[in-house]
Amino acid sequence: MNPSFRKYSFLTLLIGIMAGLLIGTGCQQGSVFHKSVVLPANGWDMNQKIRFSDTLPEGTPNVVHRVLTLRNNNAFPYQNLWIYFKTFTADSVSVDSINWQLAKQDGTWLGKGWGSLYTNTYNLPDLVFPKKDTLRWFRMELMHGLRDSLLSGISDVGLRLYTN
Repeated sequence: MNPSFRKYSFLTLLIGIMAGLLIGTGCQQGSVFHKSVVLPANGWDMNQKIRFSDTLPEGTPNVVHRVLTLRNNNAFPYQNLWIYFKTFTADSVSVDSINWQLAKQDGTWLGKGWGSLYTNTYNLPDLVFPKKDTLRWFRMELMHGLRDSLLSGISDVGLRLYTN
């Protein structure tokens, strides 16, 4: 293979990745945290907790909005997904659950996507931090609440915190 072709291919790939990152982050103004956890290909173990944690940037407001993102494929065997989650902050611990509908009654997948991969978002209750001048840190742990010891069809779960 011609060395100049390799250099050109690498440069094209690098430019493509940079453009993708800029486009992806440009659409998320006000984001103070964004992370996704890719689940094992063989499934999500019922005892596996997905954890998100961080200290938010200085100047982050007292109220921060939360969005959970989930990507499922055609191997997901149900219409909905129960998720249990705990949220920890400097002054509180909260426990909650959601019953997330991923498909219509007729089996048609909800969310955005095509082929066999669909993305759904769920607005969680806002995080409210104490008004006193403290670090704004959080930790969130979530687990699926279905009886399957190994739940197939969920590819990844993400959390985004934003201020506007």
